Amino acid sequence: MPIADVGTDRLPADMAQPCPNELPVPNSGRLPDLLDNHIESAELYHRCRILHDSTVKWIRKRENNNGK
Repeated sequence: MPIADVGTDRLPADMAQPCPNELPVPNSGRLPDLLDNHIESAELYHRCRILHDSTVKWIRKRENNNGK
């Protein structure tokens, strides 16, 4: 995810989305279902982490530019 333009006064809407409140539940306790669920949960985590990291970078760049 690219870092938004630092000159923007407001955090871009695509960077202000919350992470999911809940993780998906496996369809059963069978190994294939657990594996699918683990992969889906990991993908959700990494999407949220990337979004969060991009938001933090956006904020830090704005703070650095405002302090100069």
